[in-house]
Amino acid sequence: MEQYEFTTFLHNQEYGFSLIPPEIDSLLQKEIPVFMIVNMHAESFDAFSFFRNIRNVKEAQAINIIAYTDIKHDHEGIHKAKTHGVKYVCTKEQVKELLGHIQKVLH
Repeated sequence: MEQYEFTTFLHNQEYGFSLIPPEIDSLLQKEIPVFMIVNMHAESFDAFSFFRNIRNVKEAQAINIIAYTDIKHDHEGIHKAKTHGVKYVCTKEQVKELLGHIQKVLH
């Protein structure tokens, strides 16, 4: 189901939502901090290639990635994401909790 389940949290036009990440250049043009929530095991794109591309762009340090997995005990995936430069790796439930908290704070 990928990221579709997060649409209820991201209904506000202030937030972007896409099954395929935007081009890195377009993210760098934002004048606000960019946080991306990325499914490490997405079927619509190769998340690890995306992580590698962001890591290789020096200016992309302002892009923060929250990678998540819905696989229990995904030690291999977590380690792989960390080796690709991802600082924040969590479970899908933790992402839902984070988004729910953000939604409460904003309303």
